[in-house]
Amino acid sequence: PSTISVKVLLQFYIKVNSEIPLYALINGTNTTLTSGWYNAGTKITVENITYYPSTGERYVMTSITPSSLVVSSPSTISVSVLQQFYIKVSSTIPVYALVNGTNTTLTSGWYNAGTRIEVENITYYPAQGERYVIVSISPRSLVVNSPTVVRVSAILQYFVKVVSPIPVKAIINGSLVYINSSWINAGTTIVVKNCTYYINGEERCVIVSVTPQAFTLAKPTTINIKTQKQYLVTINGVSTCLLYTS
Repeated sequence: PSTISVKVLLQFYIKVNSEIPLYALINGTNTTLTSGWYNAGTKITVENITYYPSTGERYVMTSITPSSLVVSSPSTISVSVLQQFYIKVSSTIPVYALVNGTNTTLTSGWYNAGTRIEVENITYYPAQGERYVIVSISPRSLVVNSPTVVRVSAILQYFVKVVSPIPVKAIINGSLVYINSSWINAGTTIVVKNCTYYINGEERCVIVSVTPQAFTLAKPTTINIKTQKQYLVTINGVSTCLLYTS
């Protein structure tokens, strides 16, 4: 007589439903989790690990069902993910944008695929008399579907206040123009001209002081002009200008 002993191992089929590679602790060992046959009693704990298929692209898990189980029946493990891309913001000033219609500060970070971004052209005022004016935005608007660099270029300007009773001329970066209280680009060279102003044929204002008279713009600045009024006086056929005193 003979005895035939047959040992059997009970297994169940575990189906993995996921768009990305899945990792799990299987009986305490870290391994890739794929669809297949698993021994009854096997303990599976799915790990929530973000998947990076390429530079600037990732998939973030949003749900795992079930996240852990002991194999005792055929089961399906379903994983939902969210695709994201990295948006880099290259700018010397804070940048504001409509992100899916909501006004917010735009910073470098991960954004969901399909997100709509519209960058706003907003002048930035970091301090009194100082501002940055945006001169270019590239791209101005986008729908997130790849890693992207949003570049914002801005010009620094300072407010120049002109305090003067008469129109003032100045050489600004080599050109002779009238200068009024206004925003002027940083680094601009300004030389105020000492020009007598004729109100009419018999009355004029003579500049007696200009402070400052020549400078390169590096901060908010006030130009103070002081003048002296003069009148044309004719005595015995000889005309001369006399100072007006009150």
